Amino acid sequence: MKRIIAIVSLVCFVYTLQAQNILKCVYQEKYINNANRPDKFMYDEHVLAVSEGRSAYYSRIARYHAEKKDSLLRHGMNAIEVVGALQNVPQGREIEVYKHQPEQGKYLYYEKKSTKLYRYEDKLPEIKWNICEEMKNILGYNCQKATASLYGREWTAWFTMDIPVSDGPWLLCGLPGLILEAYDSENIFHFTTIELGNNVSLSVEPDDKKFIKCTRDELMKLRAKFEEDPLGMLQKTTGVKIQKIRDANGKEMTMEQANQRAKKQTNYYEK
Repeated sequence: MKRIIAIVSLVCFVYTLQAQNILKCVYQEKYINNANRPDKFMYDEHVLAVSEGRSAYYSRIARYHAEKKDSLLRHGMNAIEVVGALQNVPQGREIEVYKHQPEQGKYLYYEKKSTKLYRYEDKLPEIKWNICEEMKNILGYNCQKATASLYGREWTAWFTMDIPVSDGPWLLCGLPGLILEAYDSENIFHFTTIELGNNVSLSVEPDDKKFIKCTRDELMKLRAKFEEDPLGMLQKTTGVKIQKIRDANGKEMTMEQANQRAKKQTNYYEK
C-alpha cells in the first residue's frame, strides 16, 4: 500500500512540474515597416508564451530597447537625447498582446507611442479559417495550411496539431494547433518559428506598468495623428519643446520642413 501511495505521489509531483511549464515559441518577423519603402525589410523577434489557455506575445528586441531607454532616462537624459543615443539600437515593435485576459474570449493590447504606453481591452476576433489540404514540415512538425481574413489583410498560416495549442503570432489564433508560420498576401509581414520549447521562467501575466487606457478606435486615431504630425505629437507626448532643427548638413529647417521629412506611412497588421 505504501509503495502504491509513493508511486502515486511521484506521478502527481511529475505532473505538477509539467503543468508549471510554459510553452515558448519564438517567431522571427520579416516585415516592411515603411509603406513608402517597400524595398527595405526589417526584422524582429517575438516571444509567444502560453500557459493554461492564456498567452503573452511581445517583442524581446523591443523589451531590450525599452530597458536601455529607461536606463538612459534614469541617468538624466531627456527624451530627444535618448532618441539620438538609441538610433543605432534595434527597436522592435513596441506592442504586446495578452490573449484570454482579463477573461476568456478577450485580449489586452498594449502599444507604445513616443514615451506613452496605451492599452485597450477587446473581444478576440472570430477568425473564419479555411483549412486546406496542403502540408509541409516546419522544425520537424507536420504542418497544415489555413487561410483567413483579419482586419483587412489576407493571411496564410501553417499550424501543427502535434502541438494542440490554439494560438499564434499577434491575434492569429483559433486553429486546432499552434501556428508555426504565417504571412499576409502582400508579403509585408512574415512570421517564422525559430525556437520552440518549454520555459518555466516565463510569465503570461501583463507587466505592472503605467498605461493610458483607451479603446481600439481611439488608438487607430492616435496612430493617424502620429503619421500626420510626427514632431508635433512627439512634443505633445513628451512635453519637450523642440527649439531648433537642423538637417544632416547642419542647415536649419522649419518645423514644417522637418515634419515632412519625418513623415512616413507605417504598415500595421491591421490594414
